[in-house]
Amino acid sequence: MAERAVGRDVEAALTVDELRRLARRALMPDEALALIERYGMFYEVHDDFYDPDGGVAFQPVDDDAYERELAAWREKGGGPRP
Repeated sequence: MAERAVGRDVEAALTVDELRRLARRALMPDEALALIERYGMFYEVHDDFYDPDGGVAFQPVDDDAYERELAAWREKGGGPRP
């Protein structure tokens, strides 16, 4: 299980699109897992919002948009990490 960093500030370099997805709790699985791996579990990516094993968002702000983006991500070769 990832270390919990809830309650402390985390600074991460994100693209504009990643920042928008983070704000919508709709990161792609590889983005969420990369943040968890690098910074540990922190509020914006904690296990109420993202699957800590697969990185899929549990509570995206816009479910329909997230499902479309996730399907497109998977079509481009995104998927579970080996």
